[in-house]
Formats: sequence, C-alpha cells, structure tokens
Amino acid sequence: MKLLIYSTQNQGVGKILASRVHDQFPQIQIQEANSLKGLSDIICRPLHGIAVIIVSICERRELIKLLSFKHLLEDIRVILILPGNAKNMMALGLKLQPSFTCFSDSGFDDIWLVLDKLQCIKNKEKGVTDETHVN
Repeated sequence: MKLLIYSTQNQGVGKILASRVHDQFPQIQIQEANSLKGLSDIICRPLHGIAVIIVSICERRELIKLLSFKHLLEDIRVILILPGNAKNMMALGLKLQPSFTCFSDSGFDDIWLVLDKLQCIKNKEKGVTDETHVN
C-alpha cells in the first residue's frame, strides 16, 4: 500500500508521522508533500498508486486551498488531522470526505488503528491473506 503524508507545518509533523508509520508498518511505501504543488505533482501522476493520504492542516486558509483539490482525492482514503485548538474547522474539513478525522492534540494512536484496518482492506482486495496488525 502507498501512503502520502501532506503537512506544511514547520514543527516537522510530516517527518514524525512518516517515521512512526515506517516503524508501525514497514511494508507501507511512504511519500511526503509539504506544499500544495508537491501534493498535486504526486496525485496528478498517472498510476500514482496512492491508497491513503494523511493530511495535517494547521490553518483554516490552508484547508480552504486544499478543498480545491477535492476532486483529485476522490479515489484516495483521507485521514484528516486538524489543529487541536480549531474544532470549528471540523465542518469545513468534512467537505474533504475523510475516512477518519482527529485533532493534533489527541495523539496518533487512532491513526495507526485506521491504517491497520485500511491495510487489511487493501490486502483483501489483492487477495493477500497474511495480514499485519498493529500491536
């Protein structure tokens, strides 16, 4: 399974997520984008193969810009991470039709459970029976 992590935050959330995903799911191929141009360059490629995108948003205007890419995310499962202090962005974030939404101040443990479930679904679609589960 291929995973794209989109985060423009200066705190290195994208790098932290990539490192933790690699530790939990070494078989997942990870790509990172830290700008909307980088994101579009990846998901506009034919046969990009991205199954899941983790989107970490830090500002409302960034989310509004990302909504213009919604049509490119239709066939990709979206995990949306909103800032913990911006619960009022939830309605706007749901326009992306994420498979899972959480807040940055709640940690990433639930994301690992969601990724595990999505990986199981992808494995079943491919006919793979040896599933790896999060400990």
